[in-house]
Amino acid sequence: MPEKLIRKLGIKEGFTWFLIDAPSYYLPFLQPALPPRICLANLEEEKADFTQVFFQHPEIVEESLDYLKSCIKPNGMIWASWRKMKKGQVVDMKSEQVRTAGLRVGLVDVKVCSVDEIWSGLKFVIRAKNR
Repeated sequence: MPEKLIRKLGIKEGFTWFLIDAPSYYLPFLQPALPPRICLANLEEEKADFTQVFFQHPEIVEESLDYLKSCIKPNGMIWASWRKMKKGQVVDMKSEQVRTAGLRVGLVDVKVCSVDEIWSGLKFVIRAKNR
């Protein structure tokens, strides 16, 4: 149900979107339900309304979020995703690590969601006083 996920993530018509390190199935899953005029963009050429990054390694989260903060519009958002913990499985990253990294670089987390059965996500925005 990509429509439900698109609503949860807050993807709107006309958004400029950066998608970083997404699993190969993700964009094809979303594409049929994306609103009109969604533009996958180049990080170096323009600022984004919406950025979604899929983290595999905890050691790059803080540095990546700090960089991505400069790549979004003042009222833009960053969804940071990480692999969910499964019963009996060890994972490299937990939500608290992602949240802490975002707070350290001046972002604030405003929403959490289940992206799919494998990935969780945390929505970050730039603090209002820093926009």
